Amino acid sequence: MMKESLRIFLAGNPNSGKSSLFNRLTGLHQKVGNYPGVTVEQHSGRMSLPQGGSAEVVDLPGIYSLFPETEDEQVAFQLLMEQIWAPPATSAATRVVVVADASSLRRNLLLITQLSDLNLPCVLVLNKSDMADAAGLFIDIPALSAALGMPVVATNARTGEGINELKQVLMQAPPTHRYPWFSDHPEVQRQISALAQGEGRSAEYRDFVSLMCHEHLPDSCASWARQCRMLSDSAPMDRGKIRAAETVRRYERIAGLMKHIRRDPGTFNRKAASARIDRWLLHPIGGYAILFALLFLMFQAIFSWATLPMELIESLFGYVGGLVSDVLPEGWFSRMLVDGLLAGLSGVLVFIPQISLLFFFLGVLEESGYMSRVSFLTDRLMQSVGLNGRSVMPLIGGFA
Repeated sequence: MMKESLRIFLAGNPNSGKSSLFNRLTGLHQKVGNYPGVTVEQHSGRMSLPQGGSAEVVDLPGIYSLFPETEDEQVAFQLLMEQIWAPPATSAATRVVVVADASSLRRNLLLITQLSDLNLPCVLVLNKSDMADAAGLFIDIPALSAALGMPVVATNARTGEGINELKQVLMQAPPTHRYPWFSDHPEVQRQISALAQGEGRSAEYRDFVSLMCHEHLPDSCASWARQCRMLSDSAPMDRGKIRAAETVRRYERIAGLMKHIRRDPGTFNRKAASARIDRWLLHPIGGYAILFALLFLMFQAIFSWATLPMELIESLFGYVGGLVSDVLPEGWFSRMLVDGLLAGLSGVLVFIPQISLLFFFLGVLEESGYMSRVSFLTDRLMQSVGLNGRSVMPLIGGFA
């Protein structure tokens, strides 16, 4: 069993339940939402261990792969790479808890295989196990653990199910063997070999990631980043195409892991139903038509439903202002109260009904999952102006 303290990194795709698990482990409370990008920087807390002592838990921003595209993904990428390049000078042992949505495991496995190839001590957490059960999914955890070469624990962060088992697994020494998933791309084999030759090593996935993402490497490996940049400049290559090809090859191998997941044919397939809905909501033409129709109805409802309470607020302050004018004699003090204080409060409070309705509708969109679909739908459009799909709703709310 581990005697020294632990430093645990929570990594995973956005909306996989990392923040919920972080709150459950540490007792802290972060904002939790069902759209990407809630966690935009690292958060840390302390977790008590079963046999005494505590461990530091770091909640990383959501990341889909080790090829960062956004600022929050770069934060997670750099912190993970630092554990390889320049681990902190501390006696604390490092563990990477990869949180995956058990009901959508296939798309979560890409990051897991990448972290495994970096030789980081990983534990796979199948979160939202209740949703997987409701969808009729059966995951053969021992077989999946053997295939990945890492411990696998099923949890439900909302109820606390599986948390004690996860803590026990984290206290154990990590497996010494691993299953490599990486295969060098022909176009970068020579560059990787050139990097590795200088240190007397064979080519590693770390070197591949360095070449593909050298502009995002942490400051602790600035010299290595310069070497990668020089090699890339001397032999220009389409890094985006190479990264895409590597991702496709990984998914081809990940498909073999799906044999460890079975579905009860008699259970309502929520994922299939969601896919049918997405065909309409994410359609390149119909999706925008639905979005604009929903926004039109939402803002029409806001202005029409808010009319009555806004008139009541104005009438109330008008009535109070009249009483004050009748009671107090004419003068600067009376005008200050009626035309200044009461009129100012009325001008501010009269917008409360509209703001309340706006946040109510935004909450409905968020809880229904439509917010994440809007981000996905509008991502390409927003990229044309230097933003991404997550900027749409803040822009709409800001200009409303």
